[in-house]
Amino acid sequence: MRQKLIAPSAVLVLVIIGLWGQYVLAPERLSDQFSTSLYQIVMLFFFSGEWTVEIDSLPIQIELVRFFAPFATVTSIILVFAENSRITWSNYFARFSHGHTIVVGLGDKSTQFLRTSDDKSTFVVVERDPENLAINAARSSGITVIIGDIFDPGMFTRIALRQASTLLAFTGNDGTNVELAIKSRYFVQQTNDRTRHLKVQIHLNEINLAHQLESYPKFFDDYSTTEVSFFSVFDLSARLMLRDYPPEIFADVANQAQVHFMIYGFDRLAETLVIEAALLCHYANNQKTRFTIIDESANSKSLAFVAENPNLDRICDYTFISHATLGSHTFSGDLKSQLPTVTQHIVCRDTDEENLKIALMLRTTLLEIKASNAPILVRMQQSSGLAQLLESNTGAAEVPDGLFPFGMLDHVLHVDNVLTNRLDGLAQSIHQNYLASQSDLNSRAHVALKSWNDLPQLERKQNLLKADHWSILLRAVVIAPACIGNALPSFQKKGLNGWHVQITTGTLLTNSMMVGSMASHELRRPKLTPIWSNGKNYLKNNGNEKF
Repeated sequence: MRQKLIAPSAVLVLVIIGLWGQYVLAPERLSDQFSTSLYQIVMLFFFSGEWTVEIDSLPIQIELVRFFAPFATVTSIILVFAENSRITWSNYFARFSHGHTIVVGLGDKSTQFLRTSDDKSTFVVVERDPENLAINAARSSGITVIIGDIFDPGMFTRIALRQASTLLAFTGNDGTNVELAIKSRYFVQQTNDRTRHLKVQIHLNEINLAHQLESYPKFFDDYSTTEVSFFSVFDLSARLMLRDYPPEIFADVANQAQVHFMIYGFDRLAETLVIEAALLCHYANNQKTRFTIIDESANSKSLAFVAENPNLDRICDYTFISHATLGSHTFSGDLKSQLPTVTQHIVCRDTDEENLKIALMLRTTLLEIKASNAPILVRMQQSSGLAQLLESNTGAAEVPDGLFPFGMLDHVLHVDNVLTNRLDGLAQSIHQNYLASQSDLNSRAHVALKSWNDLPQLERKQNLLKADHWSILLRAVVIAPACIGNALPSFQKKGLNGWHVQITTGTLLTNSMMVGSMASHELRRPKLTPIWSNGKNYLKNNGNEKF
């Protein structure tokens, strides 16, 4: 972008110098006939300087402009043609790309995603609107942007779809994204090259639609050449919040036997968060995860939520409470008595301003009534702006206040979170280990005993979930550094494509877990020794110090 300003800036400087020369030549004429003086200077850029011949002694300023103006004109023309040529060649050579990532649609979400890309990855973007202001910004970053409709004849060939590693659909319309998934999958299947495997990731605004489409046969009747998956900003935000702020660790520090979320505002992100936490947060003490949801429209929203998720109460406990405003009056009676049991407060409203206002009011209220110092997680749209006021956002030293941001688009839509290549590799290794352990079974009789490319989508997703939760499994086994001679055995879990867990002589601190020759990596329980991140305690003094 800065390079594009060089030529206009040079022309502007020369015009100003030329007008200065006109003033030196005839001050009165410049003020009385400014347009004529400006016209004469401009004509110098088009090799028309006959008017200077009639003047015996030209000021040095006009001499400079007369000399450099033609060069500025030629340079500008060259830069324009060079830029157009670069775009033309870049778009042409896109058809010869291999292993690249195709992004369809250049909106707010895809722009956030592309901003986090590095020089090691190759991206080809298809954008329908030629007036989109994000096009120039993407091209300035070295990204190839092709203007046109993704469904135009020949477009799949222009973007080398069969040679791509990933196709991301960010068109902003769920129907268009689903149509793109079907047509791109069919296009790739026409090739006879079975060594190619395309991963199609579809962004859907309606996550419930994604759950229904996961078993749709048009996507999953053949898995060998194309893998289709769905994601949403809400889904990613919920998963990342649970990853960055593990509830079982906070519950352990507060000596709680049950993970309890208190949620303020019930929008689509909050709904997704409840579902994700209900599916993920299962512990060895068999205590259901608990949700208390406070919203001004709790009655109608609870009816809609139960209708869409009729069986969710089998694996978690949730209660809707109707409150129009939030303040000290909100926490009275039974609700006040619940506060010491809250593991995390989560504020999910529409705007950053409203979320921060509620979070600060909530913090003040909790301090006044001397409730537990459970962290307050505040939904923010961006890492900049108001999110800078919250804890653990800048990385600098700060006074802990218990307010943490989550859900920022520039964080959620990071390349590493959307393009889960590392996660895919771990999932494949987990599946490979499973195949090796079940080698005596008949692969024809068991759908799970297939190679990764032939694995049904539901089975593939199970492996991806295991890979995504691997860090949680590691936290389930806590090792004390104390050594007790040779009385306790050493054991090792190997494999997983270079991933391994080494458990040396020590004491296993998980509750009632027997020390033996093997470890249970499936154990998850709230009674764990706290694991701090980078030496920084999220909670102080085992939860007794107020923020």
